[in-house]
Amino acid sequence: MKLTYYHFILVLLGSILSFSSCKKEQTTNEEPYSSITNLSTIAVSNSNVYYCEPVKTLSIEDGYLMLTNVHYDNGDIGIQYNKLNRNQEVVWSQTYSDGGYQCKGVDLIQAQNNVYIAMNFGLDLGESTRIKLLRIDMNGNIMQEKSIPSTVTSHSYYVHSIAYEEGDDLIDPSLILTGETTNIDILKPDYTENYDLKDIYVASLNPNLEAESGIYWERYDGYGNNDKGMKVITQEDGYLIGGLSKGVQGSSADRLILVKGHKESNNILNTQLYTISNLNLEWIDMVEDTDRQQFHLFAYDPNATTATVYKISTDKDFNQIGDTDIINLVDTEPILYHSVNLLSNGLFLLTLEKSNNENTQNIEWVTFTINGAFKNRYTLNDPEQKYTESVGRLSEVSNKTLSIDRLLFPITYQNNRNIGAYQLDLNFPIQN
Repeated sequence: MKLTYYHFILVLLGSILSFSSCKKEQTTNEEPYSSITNLSTIAVSNSNVYYCEPVKTLSIEDGYLMLTNVHYDNGDIGIQYNKLNRNQEVVWSQTYSDGGYQCKGVDLIQAQNNVYIAMNFGLDLGESTRIKLLRIDMNGNIMQEKSIPSTVTSHSYYVHSIAYEEGDDLIDPSLILTGETTNIDILKPDYTENYDLKDIYVASLNPNLEAESGIYWERYDGYGNNDKGMKVITQEDGYLIGGLSKGVQGSSADRLILVKGHKESNNILNTQLYTISNLNLEWIDMVEDTDRQQFHLFAYDPNATTATVYKISTDKDFNQIGDTDIINLVDTEPILYHSVNLLSNGLFLLTLEKSNNENTQNIEWVTFTINGAFKNRYTLNDPEQKYTESVGRLSEVSNKTLSIDRLLFPITYQNNRNIGAYQLDLNFPIQN
C-alpha cells in the first residue's frame, strides 16, 4: 500500500495525540489526590454550647455512629450522640446530661442491636468520679443505664475502654470495661492530689446492665504508683488489656502493660511490663494484629519537642519482638491528639492533631509499616476553619482492621460550635 500525504498526516497526528495522552496521564499520577472533602455539618441542638469535643466515630452497616462531648457555657458537660447515613446525613441526634454533673464520654461500641456508651461521671463529693454506662437502641433511645459503683463512695472510678464479648453454650455474653480507680480514700485528712495511687480496674457486666445482676465480677491490679487500663480487646479465650504504669513524678519508671484475663472469671493468665528508658510515657493506642498474631503498643513522650511515636511489638505470649520501633514525624509539633488503626493493606494509620498557631490546630494522618518506617502523610490545613478543637477516633465494626478506601472523621469548629464531618481518602500521597 502506497503511503499518501493524507495517510502521513493521519499517522503523524495519531502519534502526537498518543504522546500527549501518555504525558497527561503521567502528570496526573504525580499530582496529589483529592484526599479530603467537607461533607456535612452537624448542628448542636442546644444554644448554650461553648464547644463540642468529638470522641469516637463508629462505622456500622448502614452508616455511622458519632459520640461527642458537649461543653456548655456554664461549665457543665454532657454528651451528644448521632447517627448518620452513608451520605453523612443526620438520621437522629440525642443529648444526655445528668443534674449538672460533668458527664464525659470516652468510648462507643455497637453489639447486636444495642449501642453502648461509656462515660466518666463527675460527682460533687470530694471531686470523686464514677463510671456510667448507657445501653441505647438503634434509634437512639436509652434502654438502660448503670453507675459503677452503684452507690456514691469517696473513691474515684474511671473508664477508658469498653468491648463486647460474645457468649457460647456455657457462658453468657458480657461487656468488658477497663479503666482505673483510686486505691485510697480521697476524703481522709492526709489525702493530697500528689498521691498518684491508682490501680487498673476491670469489670465484666451483663449487657442488659440490670441493676441487681449487672456486674459478673470486678478486679483491681496494681503494678506501680499510677496504673491505668487504657484499652480492652476481647478474644476467643479471654480479654486483653493494654495500659500504662507510671512511676512517681520525675522518675523514668513509666512502663507499658499487657494483661490477659480469663474469659469467664477474674483470673489473670499473663502479664508483662515494657520499659522505654528515660521517657515519661503517655498512652496512644493498642492494636491487635490477628494476621501476624502480634500485639502493638504505642506511646509518646509529652516532653519531646517533636512528635515521636514509640512502638513495642509482642507475640501472642507477650514476648517483645525486636527493639522498640521509633516513628519520627520530623517537623511535626508535639502531639495533641492521637490514635492508631491497622489498615487492611498492612500499614498503620496514625491520626494526630498538632498546633499550627494559637488559633488553629492542623489534623495530620500518617501511615507507617510494621517496622515503624514512615510512609505517607496528609495534613488538613484549612485557613477558613479556625479553632479546630479535636478529632474523633475512628473505628470499624471489628475494632481491629480498617478498610483502605474512605473513612469519616468528625472535626469540631469552635467558632460555630458545630461538628464538621470530613471524609478522608486513604490513598493519599507522600508529603514531605
